[in-house]
Amino acid sequence: MRRHEILVPLSREHHQGLLLAQLMKKGAPPYKGMPESPSDKIRYAKVKAEQLLKPHFRREEKVLFLFLADKAKEMMEAYASLYDDHRRLMDLIDRLNPQDPDVDLMDDFGQLLDAHIRKEERGLFQEAQHELKEKDWEQLGRLLEET
Repeated sequence: MRRHEILVPLSREHHQGLLLAQLMKKGAPPYKGMPESPSDKIRYAKVKAEQLLKPHFRREEKVLFLFLADKAKEMMEAYASLYDDHRRLMDLIDRLNPQDPDVDLMDDFGQLLDAHIRKEERGLFQEAQHELKEKDWEQLGRLLEET
């Protein structure tokens, strides 16, 4: 299903997140222009966490999840799971140490980030596109622009 224009920026960020997830997984092939050593991958992931993940999670938690929870209460359990994923992902990134790279922990981060993004894209976003009316999209767009 094609994404509603209001969700497109979040989906683009998800694409960047999927690239990061792939990079962090065990056995990831080298990607042109991307770090190759475990230590460099961790440094890169920490920068991406600050620049991409934290602001993205904040917009989802402060705006998107709350807005959608008001419109589709049956998805409350899914929102709780997504919040939990955010906390777990940030915990994993905090535990990663470039001076002592743990490839299992890196893989855990990559696997969780990949699964989390797919849950949002295939579940949350699909449900939102079925539930929201055009006036809802306009309101959501304004709220997302403010954050």
